[in-house]
Amino acid sequence: AEGRPAVAPVACPPLVAALDADATPAATTVALSALSHESPEVRRMGCELLAKRAAPEHVPVLLAATQDAHVGTAAAAVKALAVPGMITDPAP
Repeated sequence: AEGRPAVAPVACPPLVAALDADATPAATTVALSALSHESPEVRRMGCELLAKRAAPEHVPVLLAATQDAHVGTAAAAVKALAVPGMITDPAP
């Protein structure tokens, strides 16, 4: 993206994985950003990280990720949405 230094796609999975146990707001921001990454593996990992940080405000981005062209990312988004505490409104 414009104004940001490029990070090689190969470097991103280890960086995202390193955030697995990090519950800080900064780690959540990285997880959210991962959903727009060019690498489907990084997008999948972003969904998995958000699943560990269940919050209703993540629902819109996870719903969008269910439409990802990469089936692994879409599946991870569906799994994340199923995590208790993610969706608080039971209405359809």
